[in-house]
Amino acid sequence: MGCYFEDGYYFLPAKHDNFPCDTWVLFYIIERTHSQFLKEGLQKGVVEKKGQLRLETINAIIKCLKQTEDISEYHISQLD
Repeated sequence: MGCYFEDGYYFLPAKHDNFPCDTWVLFYIIERTHSQFLKEGLQKGVVEKKGQLRLETINAIIKCLKQTEDISEYHISQLD
């Protein structure tokens, strides 16, 4: 498990936080609110809830994302 901010992802090994396989959380900044993104994804059938991340994992991913060069001050403020 770990942060690879230089490469733009966070790695979760298999069986961590409900993920049966190794999982890479890719950092991709979108210009929509999270509710818009989820609504559109659910309507199109491309987003599906599979489980829930632990708060510690979410915080680790956010901390990693904040270290990337591709995130603006505006987006960082949305994470706090």
